[in-house]
Amino acid sequence: MWHVSDSSTLPVKKRLEDGTCLSELRGRRTRERVTVRVIEYSAADDDVSEVFALITTLLDLDRAPAIEPARICADRWHVEILFRLVEVDLRTPGGVLRSRTAEGARQELRALLFLYQALRSLLTRAAVITGAGPHPHQLSARPGRRQ
Repeated sequence: MWHVSDSSTLPVKKRLEDGTCLSELRGRRTRERVTVRVIEYSAADDDVSEVFALITTLLDLDRAPAIEPARICADRWHVEILFRLVEVDLRTPGGVLRSRTAEGARQELRALLFLYQALRSLLTRAAVITGAGPHPHQLSARPGRRQ
């Protein structure tokens, strides 16, 4: 399952009852073909709605209702954002993992992720309780900064 860019045009081979459709990806050789299911969904953030398309080889509507792959992709996107933010924090002065062993680096990274999640939870609670100010996703743990 992966996102498809806006510039991709996939031929619609068959429309399915849940609003998705079947398409076909072609390989380098003429005979190489893979049937995929195209799922379009929209996501809104701060009153801005954006349409996304993902393709998957999960073709069975009963085993993979359209909402499930879309939800899984959104969850994965949040995890990728978390890792990107951690990478940015590691590039700041003093932001290098200090461990000299692979296990030590893994332990340090786990601790960093736990701490980061705790900070995000506190920031979100504070934003929800006060009801004022920026959206929780725009808050930063660094004083005077938004992400």
